[in-house]
Amino acid sequence: LLQSAGDEALLSGTTSPPHTSSMALAPLEDAPGVDISHDQDGGLFKELVTEGDASSGSPPVGSKVKVHYVGTLLDGSKFDSSRDRPGFFEFKVGVGQVIKGWDQGICTMKKGEVCTLTCRHDYAYGESGHPPKIPAGATLKFEVELFGWKEERKQKWELDEAGKQATAAELKEKGTAALKAGSNDEAYELYVDAASYVEGESAEPARALLLSCQLNAAAAALKLKEWALAEAAAGKALAVEPASVKALYRRGTA
Repeated sequence: LLQSAGDEALLSGTTSPPHTSSMALAPLEDAPGVDISHDQDGGLFKELVTEGDASSGSPPVGSKVKVHYVGTLLDGSKFDSSRDRPGFFEFKVGVGQVIKGWDQGICTMKKGEVCTLTCRHDYAYGESGHPPKIPAGATLKFEVELFGWKEERKQKWELDEAGKQATAAELKEKGTAALKAGSNDEAYELYVDAASYVEGESAEPARALLLSCQLNAAAAALKLKEWALAEAAAGKALAVEPASVKALYRRGTA
């Protein structure tokens, strides 16, 4: 959750509110799950609700994650939920954009995982809380579902021609792996990202790579039954190669 309250309010800020006492805090009692705090100080517990896909690992520090969450007090009363609003909640993890409990906890999750994070006040909103929704010194619980993440990459303008093609090729390869694994939504996003690095490039290898990425994006969108996305990707492929049979077929199928 962000540091200051509402999704953007409750989950925005830079660092967790400081704990003002010099005395060590008592570990949480009867918290479900296991202590996953970096310091093993009993302030952050995680209980697995639904296992995720371990094959892609966990989001690295600095990656942009996509989640849904429901936040409750220990008495079960809900103070916030991203599921009550359109779209996912997205932020960079591990860099202080959210509370300490999230920065540490979400970096242990797998794609598709659902877990409950129990955060002592120093892993949440500190001794002051965030009135009126979050009382002073409150321990909070969050049910979090991790839908995916994107790792931080250099922007297109930071790369030379070879770097753009290399980045596009790497993303395309990841997209193909995701497509073969049945992760069609992830594959589509990776193909679109790959294409963005070589769009507008005139070199023949870049144009060939762009055509391949757009064709693959169209194929992934068809699997998702996202007809408009499939038609758009096929249209972009035809802009590169007007005679492409695959592009014509995929546009027609959409």
